[in-house]
Order: sequence, then structure tokens, then C-alpha cells
Amino acid sequence: MKNVNVVIMGKTGVGKSTLVNAVFKRKLAKTGVGAAITIKNEKYNNRVYFRGQPIDLTLYDTVGLEIDSEKNHSTLLGIQSHISNQVSGNLDDINIIWYCINSNSNRFEQYEDDLLKQLRYEYEIPYIIVLTQSWSRKSAQALSQKLLSWNPNLIIIPILAEDYETDIGCKTAFGIDELLSKSIYQYNDMKSEVLGDKIQIIESQEKQYTQARSRASRIVDKYADKAFKWGCVPFASLFSLQIIYGKMVSELAGAYGVSLSSDDKTTIGALWAAVLVLSPIFAIPGVSGGVAKSMIEDEGKQFINATERVVRSANGAEDNQEILERIKHELENRKG
Repeated sequence: MKNVNVVIMGKTGVGKSTLVNAVFKRKLAKTGVGAAITIKNEKYNNRVYFRGQPIDLTLYDTVGLEIDSEKNHSTLLGIQSHISNQVSGNLDDINIIWYCINSNSNRFEQYEDDLLKQLRYEYEIPYIIVLTQSWSRKSAQALSQKLLSWNPNLIIIPILAEDYETDIGCKTAFGIDELLSKSIYQYNDMKSEVLGDKIQIIESQEKQYTQARSRASRIVDKYADKAFKWGCVPFASLFSLQIIYGKMVSELAGAYGVSLSSDDKTTIGALWAAVLVLSPIFAIPGVSGGVAKSMIEDEGKQFINATERVVRSANGAEDNQEILERIKHELENRKG
């Protein structure tokens, strides 16, 4: 028996609750027409049989998302908490997002795309675009083409969750079986694709950090050589070292694409105080050159390490190596 956990998302009134009832083939969620019926994130769990197999199915029906809505933040927190609690590391615990769009609306906002990319990358959850209320095949096809032009890698499934009466007859419900089949039997491929994409993103980040560190190391070497030359001039290094250090840290910051902060300026001031204390040493030709070079090299390396930590923290990349190892291990298990 598989444990299938699905988060259903979308704007208000797209038919998320109707989809819940259609999947379970019973009325569990309240439904309405164009209104915010679901006022809080709801969890529905039931055992269903699909293609003769028992499925322990959990559907998480979320509050409708709207641009600039104050509810979005709390809704996302609830979704994130749910996904975090559901992910147990068991390869059979399927977690997927069904993102619902009214097939007749012909609208998919940028903030929706950004949200799905965040959940796909941060939580490694694959998603399917579900075109709800697809009583018009023509409208559903037009919206599908528009979405695919936005992102050609999207998985899109039109559905009609319940029979739809028209003046010329009844449109029979369709799409639920295809949605379940894709979510269950092709989940492993979708999940592997998500993990593979994340590996590429992380490896690209690591390449950028390696290139930045290489540029920064060359900058330190350049200014260390300058410090040595000025250090060999009696009494001159006392005044020149501060200038050299200031220019060096400015270039180092540029190598990582950041600006100097007040903390950096404090560091420069601290180094200047150290130079004053060591001024008798810098008055000795030859010896002062080596000391000056060593100081610049040490300070440069410390600045590189500190800057990279800050940049990695800002990009959420502190644990990249651990994440890479975990993802590669999971991919190997899935192949097996």
C-alpha cells in the first residue's frame, strides 16, 4: 500500500474542494461557486482503491491564494509545516502538489510561478498543473499552450471533477484517473527530475563560489606583493599598509558581488591600530616587508572566509555539500 500525500493549491474559487470530493468519490469538503469556502487549510484522509491497489490518500486542501493577500503568508506556513511533517524519507511516501487553475480564466500570475519554483526547489516537491472546470476542451487547450510557452517543462492535466450540464447536453467528468495515475505511477520520474534540477542549481552555485575564491586569492596575492615592497621602505609601510588593505578588501568584496559594510570599515580601523603598535618593526628594512606581506595575506584570507560565509548564508547555501550528498544518495536509491 502506498501513502500518497497531496497538497492542493490555487486561487480562490478554482474548484479545489470539488476536486477533493471527486477524488474520494464522496462529499467531504464544502464547495461553492467563486467564493472562499475553504477558510483554513483542511486535511482529508481516506483509503481508496485505484487500479485494484489500496492507497492511503491524504489531500491537503489549502486556502485560496491571491496576489497581495494577507492570508497567503499564513497559508504558506501551514503548507510548509504540513510538507515538513509528511516527508519522512520513505520513498513510498509520495508528496506532490496539485496546483489548480480555472481553465476558463486564461491567467497564470508570475507570483504563482515563483511560488511553485520555491516549493519545488526548497522542499523538493514535484507539482502538476491541474486545469479545473475544463468543460471547454478548446479553452483548456489554449491555456495549456500559453502555460507551456511560459515553461515548456510543465506537466498539465485538464480535468472536469463532476458532470457539467449545458443547454446542449451533459459533459461527463474526466481527468481524475489520469491525475492519480500520473501522481502515483510517474511520481518517481518526476521526483528524480526535481532532485536532478536541484543538483544542477547547487553545482552551479558551487562553481560560482570557486571562481569567486580564485579571483579573491589573486587579489590577495597582488596586494601582498605590494605590501612587501612598501614594507621594505623604512617608515613608509606605517602609512601605506592602511591604503593597501583598504583597496584590497574593496576589490575582495567586489569579487563576491557585495558592498563594504560598517563592519568591514571597523576591521580596517582595527588593522590600522595594529599597525601603529607594530610601527617599530616596520621601520626595519627587509624584516618589515615580510611582516607586511604576512599581515595582508592573513587579513585577506580572513576577509575571504567571512565574505563567503555571509554570501552563502544569504543564498541559503551553507550546507550545499551535505545537501548534494543526500540528494545523490536518494537518486541512487530510486534507481535501485
